[in-house]
Amino acid sequence: MATRSFTYLFHPLNPLALDPHLLLGIDASKGYADLATLNDKRKPIGKPIKLDDTSTGHAKSLEWIVKKANLVRTNPTDPIVVLCAAESTGGYERNWLAALSSAAPQMLADHNITVRVARLNPRLVNASRKAENQRNYSDETSAYAIATFLGAYPNQVHYKECFAPQGAERCRPILNEIKGLTKAQTAERNRLQADIQVVFPHLIAHTRGKLGKQAWQLLSIYPTAKSLSEARGKLKKDAGPLAPIIRKMLSKVHDKTEASFIFDNEQVRNSIKRTAKRILTHEQEIKEVKMCLVEQMDDARVEQLCTIPGIAEYSACTLLIEIGDITRFENASKLAAYFGVHPSIRESGDFKGKSKLSKNGSATARNILYLCARVGMHHCPHLRHLAAEKYGQNRKYDDVVCIVAHKILRMIYGMLTNGTTYDPKIDVANGARKASTGKPDEKAQGIDENLQQTDVELNAPNAQTQTDSTASKTNSDVATKEQNSLNSKQAESDYAPLSSYERRKRKAVMT
Repeated sequence: MATRSFTYLFHPLNPLALDPHLLLGIDASKGYADLATLNDKRKPIGKPIKLDDTSTGHAKSLEWIVKKANLVRTNPTDPIVVLCAAESTGGYERNWLAALSSAAPQMLADHNITVRVARLNPRLVNASRKAENQRNYSDETSAYAIATFLGAYPNQVHYKECFAPQGAERCRPILNEIKGLTKAQTAERNRLQADIQVVFPHLIAHTRGKLGKQAWQLLSIYPTAKSLSEARGKLKKDAGPLAPIIRKMLSKVHDKTEASFIFDNEQVRNSIKRTAKRILTHEQEIKEVKMCLVEQMDDARVEQLCTIPGIAEYSACTLLIEIGDITRFENASKLAAYFGVHPSIRESGDFKGKSKLSKNGSATARNILYLCARVGMHHCPHLRHLAAEKYGQNRKYDDVVCIVAHKILRMIYGMLTNGTTYDPKIDVANGARKASTGKPDEKAQGIDENLQQTDVELNAPNAQTQTDSTASKTNSDVATKEQNSLNSKQAESDYAPLSSYERRKRKAVMT
């Protein structure tokens, strides 16, 4: 990695190869931003400046950039490149990036100044600050840290020409609204569930803690067990869709023997009723906003993703908004890392960690992808075969779903890149070609299980034990592959379309 970075510094496509250049770091906050500049030797140029996030502040920032550029170049007419970047801070940086990428090139062209703009991952900048051993945290030091990152790690910066929302990005506010409503509903449900456990424990036991729409409708009418018991003789025979759950609750509620009756009062009843009605209102609002998102999503790629079994319109819209421009990902592995569905492992010395899901990136997109994988592995023959193969390797249900989700995301990358619809034959051909050619990428990264050990390594502690275990593992590879093949075939034959009861029963047995 160090060799690559050193070589990239002198690559003709590297903006830092142009001399002179100016590094500009922007730390955006609520209503304002701090700007700091460094020269090509990463030395500060004057003091940082704080400007408001308004059109006046954006115009002052361009004038300030011209002054700093004149301090770097010997002749005011010499060309200079200004590299600007801001951290992704939940949207506060959007106005600054849009202003610098749209207005700056036109206004600064008369001064022979070229502006390049990028958005940075805060995790990378924070790691760079730790590497630089920076102990102080403030808006000014954050702006300097961003500028330092531009000069220290140019191969980790991806510059864009336009930051204005385009295509699916325009519907991101609607998706954020759905996230906010879902978060508010979850908070209400978690808060109310503690009260229900005291005054209506029968409902918690009946639903096993997973209260659905019927439970909230029941609570909006009869918020406590005592209120339901008092209306025992006044209930109508036809209670509509709530009749089954009402009859079940009445069979469990016994008068004068319930401890929950002690905590029942008028204030508790009114509070539970109001909260249950708010939860039902949130449920209806979320449904309406989801329909609005599907209607306003004017993107032909939605129909393209819907060709994958398990992905519907709302899931396709959410995935496209989270992916954005597919060209910003070099390969499918980069996209999987962005979604956090790639495996991660920790090893040190003799300790061999267990591979698990990374879970970085957007949790909403990962949740949608997980649900799509659960549906797809039951309705798509190709994904069903992949699931059966993993079941044959004694994988657990959640592991298999994550593997299928990873496969779906890689297929989405190929479909969006090549402009094709879902075709399982393409994925089968790619898998066969990969199996025949091996994995050259792993050898390029230095990952090779058949590396020969030197004499020093053989004399190291526990080296002989590791060598013996590797040899025994190699001797049993053939038998393991044959057994896995037999298990896969058996699991595939058993994994025909099942009823929901049979699937739950099989999942319970496997776990």
